[in-house]
Amino acid sequence: EQLRQVGLTVDVVAIDAGALFKRYAEGDFDSVYYGVQTSATDPGLNSAFWLSSGSFHFWNPNQKAPETEWEARIDALMQQQAATPDLSERQRLFAEVQSIFEVHLPAIYFVAPKVTLAVSTRVINLQPVPQIPQLLWNAESLAVTGPRR
Repeated sequence: EQLRQVGLTVDVVAIDAGALFKRYAEGDFDSVYYGVQTSATDPGLNSAFWLSSGSFHFWNPNQKAPETEWEARIDALMQQQAATPDLSERQRLFAEVQSIFEVHLPAIYFVAPKVTLAVSTRVINLQPVPQIPQLLWNAESLAVTGPRR
């Protein structure tokens, strides 16, 4: 109904995973609605998605080389990002990747997970983030205080 309100007609066809991947591999689809779980802690761990030659690069799939200039730019940025040890530079490079992705929009994110966390009041220095692991990403700064209740 929401898609209809913005002028899109959608016929939803539920198929099993084997048929989905077969149709995907053959390019026999207009669009695919599929849940993807990737690492949110380091984009370099998701190269199969970001690199044009990646096995999970589902726009312009099965490429030997980037099909577009912007895909080539993403490839170069992701390779630089994965190779540099400087965290701020890695963040800057990935922000540029996301900017390119936003302009060309080869995939649309429909869902942002709602996460509920429970932690003892004795744990201090918590800084929850939406990415996994929500609490342990800064484990070196966590501490436990006071007696156990």
